Amino acid sequence: FPVTIGLVLPFYTKDKQLTGMTCRALGDEQLRYITVKIKSDELLVFGMDVVDETKHIYVVEGPIDSLFIENCIAVSGTGFNKLELLPFKKEDMTVIVDNQPRNKEVCKVYDDLIAKGYQIVIWPQSQKEKDINDMFLAGHNVQSVVECNTYKGLEAKVKLNLWKKI
Repeated sequence: FPVTIGLVLPFYTKDKQLTGMTCRALGDEQLRYITVKIKSDELLVFGMDVVDETKHIYVVEGPIDSLFIENCIAVSGTGFNKLELLPFKKEDMTVIVDNQPRNKEVCKVYDDLIAKGYQIVIWPQSQKEKDINDMFLAGHNVQSVVECNTYKGLEAKVKLNLWKKI
């Protein structure tokens, strides 16, 4: 049978305790991710062991995406409801959701984050790639794009409504 090449990404707590891991297939397999949770009472958030709480924190969906942004953690999916359980203040975080303006579920995540008062990234209309990893591979300075397209409150709502029409 064919051997799949993959990547294993471990999840740790702040005090370096292993909580789980995600295995990512790097080929064309239908099943691309498998996540195993080792400690059921811990949040599965990638990068908690290396994030610097004294600096601004970026939060993305996927662990691979988090590798391309400074001081970034990943919630592993669109489960941004974990944010309220993290030991960080809202004003110290920027949430980065994938660039999928036609996906109603993703748009709902954006709406919820704005309603809860988070700073979020609304991707510029010129940005065609779906996620940070793809943006990086396309040659974009992702950190700069993120910093220049961060919004909150009413401004975020207006930008989101324009973004949804892409």
